[in-house]
Amino acid sequence: MKKTLEENSYENCEIIDYDIVRYYNEKTAAFQADIVVNFVDPSGYHGSNRHTFVL
Repeated sequence: MKKTLEENSYENCEIIDYDIVRYYNEKTAAFQADIVVNFVDPSGYHGSNRHTFVL
């Protein structure tokens, strides 16, 4: 989670919550993790972003 926040522009956003899903991707034969970040930016926009990492 820390890597996701550092690599993306969430400095001025309020993080509401996040979900981490780990799974095995049969197409790539690799374990992956999806991190979904729900946030509110300074203008009041509520958003959600998904970031995928190969483990």
